[in-house]
Amino acid sequence: MKEVYIDAGITQNRALVINDGRVTDLIIENNDNYNITGNIYFGRVENIVPALNAAFINIGTSKNAILDLNECLDNKNIKRGQGILVQVVREGVKEKGPKVTTNISIPGKTVVLLPFEKGIFISNKIEKTSKTEELKKEVKIMLRNEFGVILRTEAFHESTEMIENEIEELRNFWNKIKNNIQFIKPPLMIFNSKDFYSYVLREIIKSDVERIYVNRHDVCEYIKQEISGKKTEKVDKTKSVIYDINIFDKIEKTIMNSLNDKITLTSGGFLVIDETEACVVIDVNSGNYICGSNIDETILKTNIEAIDEIYNAVTLRNYSGIIIIDFINMMDEKHKEKVLEEIKMRFKEDKIKNDIYGFTSLGLLEMSRAKKGQSLAGFIYKKTDRQRLTTAYILKLIENECVKRSKFYNIREFNIEISPETYEEFLSKYQFFIQGMKDNYDINVIVKKSNVVRNYRIASLDTKKDFVKVEFEDKRIFGEIIDFSFNSDADEIIFKIKSNNKLTKTLDL
Repeated sequence: MKEVYIDAGITQNRALVINDGRVTDLIIENNDNYNITGNIYFGRVENIVPALNAAFINIGTSKNAILDLNECLDNKNIKRGQGILVQVVREGVKEKGPKVTTNISIPGKTVVLLPFEKGIFISNKIEKTSKTEELKKEVKIMLRNEFGVILRTEAFHESTEMIENEIEELRNFWNKIKNNIQFIKPPLMIFNSKDFYSYVLREIIKSDVERIYVNRHDVCEYIKQEISGKKTEKVDKTKSVIYDINIFDKIEKTIMNSLNDKITLTSGGFLVIDETEACVVIDVNSGNYICGSNIDETILKTNIEAIDEIYNAVTLRNYSGIIIIDFINMMDEKHKEKVLEEIKMRFKEDKIKNDIYGFTSLGLLEMSRAKKGQSLAGFIYKKTDRQRLTTAYILKLIENECVKRSKFYNIREFNIEISPETYEEFLSKYQFFIQGMKDNYDINVIVKKSNVVRNYRIASLDTKKDFVKVEFEDKRIFGEIIDFSFNSDADEIIFKIKSNNKLTKTLDL
């Protein structure tokens, strides 16, 4: 069974995909700093450098974007100061700005619209059969020879009615973009491909998802409406959208487990992962598994088993750049070829472009992976200190903890203490957090600076009040203790607890 967990937050949103008990996807986006790959901007040409055969485009980011004129659809007529519609194909790295193209593509759930192309293309992940050719003929009629499209995997799980409706939506959206840029001044973002909820609905909630858990009522209703509005006879997931405030811990545990430096294999072997500035190194170890008469076969089996865990680690942590894998040493060249074949097959499933180059003379496997957004660790830890958490992540943890305490103990006001460094960033970027807590949960928070706190500390404002969670057999009560007595003769404890703004009956335990 495939399930999606959506943890909507004020400073950070997260989504988790679990398929038959195994984590297959983990998406995190900060609300102040998101991945801009795929975004469409109406930019302004700031400079043209013939020696580089490139133009520098102001799209409103800190660094001007780079447009390769060889990839520009109208490179002969491009002029300094003009407005130009571009799409980000690669994020900026260090001192380099993002790379952009004028060859726009607009993603949908079943198709990708190509406004400047003609023809129907098939995703590389789809096996070409008579069914694909039949669908291409039907889609060709829908396009009216106006655009091109890429048929995505999901197109083969949806009705032609759903595909036609989406093509019409994308057509209208593109026409709206063309009309709007006539009246706006660049630079301006036109399309945010990573809008969190749109992205989850388009890329994560596929036809094979059976249940969707959401932590907030408003987001739960939004997801229901979006799915209900696009359901077809083949797909009806509306009933599977479930409000559940208790998903915080599940996602938090998954994040922490995904960042472990050591991953244990079923066989008893293990991986050790080291992320450095230059590259990511993954070391495969046999542990106590190397035994038996045929050691070479045992080593091969362990290395092949490790490939699944390597794939999960690389994709869940969103590693990019150079990745070096030190498999257990194999003497047989055929075994090396087998491992190379297996890892290439596994990484064909990766949504992000990667290249696997093979084994070096030292027996290390080299591969690289394109950069697309931050790594998982980048959302959680400060770059300079793995003991210190990022401000967005700290505020997300505070949000979750305050919501849980408010629900269980009926507390509506909290004192928050954070480190001086975090407090400075809070003042400059995240003051909206206070109003967000009030608007979304009716919770008041007071944020203070503390020199003795490394990350954060939470306390209720009224420290004289005592709160308790009592569970006994089928009875459970959370709230403020109004009265308490102990009868030693009867071996009895009596609580009077105020829960949900109502005085409960006396609970005898």
